[in-house]
Amino acid sequence: MTAGEVPIGLEVWLIGTTTELDAALAALRETGRLLYRSPRRRLAGACDERRYRLYVRYSVAITAKTRTRRGTETLADGGTLLDLTAARQKRGA
Repeated sequence: MTAGEVPIGLEVWLIGTTTELDAALAALRETGRLLYRSPRRRLAGACDERRYRLYVRYSVAITAKTRTRRGTETLADGGTLLDLTAARQKRGA
């Protein structure tokens, strides 16, 4: 983490095919850190035979923001913005 960043922890249930879960995990790894990943568990049911669920604990550092007297948000000292559109285009998504 750099100055001005704050760690945020998330807990997420992912549900999908093995290909979808692999893609979701890869995207999470690019933007933060996986703290825990459960084993994949197959969903029960006739229409869910190829779908799995996966529990993930994830940490991402976000830039802390401060408010000016007028109430507009500004980046804390040393903060940077992440351009998600540019990141997706670079990745080819």
